[in-house]
Amino acid sequence: VDRKRSGEPKYFDPLFFQDNHVTDPGHRRLFKKWFADEWGMAFAEDQAGKEDASSEASAARAEQEAATARGAQEAAAAKAVRDAAAAKAVRDAATARAAQDAAAAKAEQEAATARAAQEAAAARAARESATARAAQEAAAAKDAQEVAAARAAEHSAVDKSAGDAFAPIHRGEDTDADTRQSNWEARSAMFTIWPRLFRTTFAFAS
Repeated sequence: VDRKRSGEPKYFDPLFFQDNHVTDPGHRRLFKKWFADEWGMAFAEDQAGKEDASSEASAARAEQEAATARGAQEAAAAKAVRDAAAAKAVRDAATARAAQDAAAAKAEQEAATARAAQEAAAARAARESATARAAQEAAAAKDAQEVAAARAAEHSAVDKSAGDAFAPIHRGEDTDADTRQSNWEARSAMFTIWPRLFRTTFAFAS
């Protein structure tokens, strides 16, 4: 059997591997494959390498999962912060609206109270004006009655004086000097009463 290797071996040759296992990496790989196929187990170095690779892959997977979990937690925390801020903004807006509504209601109530006070003052002023007008009209009517009464009294006095002055003449009693003197004084008194009556009438009329 030619135990010298010419090129890459196609199968495992134990005898050739026995002489060249240190220097021939190709036969070493074939021997490892044959050993695993024949005995169902791998060399310790390969098993350790696989375990290391599996451990590294598991660690990488765990780290990736941890990073994913951290990202999810951070996203959830950021969402919670945003939700809390949005809820606070909604509450603040509702509080501001309630304060505005309360202020508007208070202003409307104050305006209604002011309007009612103005209307009451206007009604009171109208009543007082009507009372004052009624008092003035009553005073004017009283003055008119007093003027009419005074005018009637003046007319009555004049008529009485004129009647007294002309009565002796009408009765034919104007015969002696005393009688004529008395009648003249009565007629003079009558003529002085008429101007006073006219002046009084014009004064009241003005």
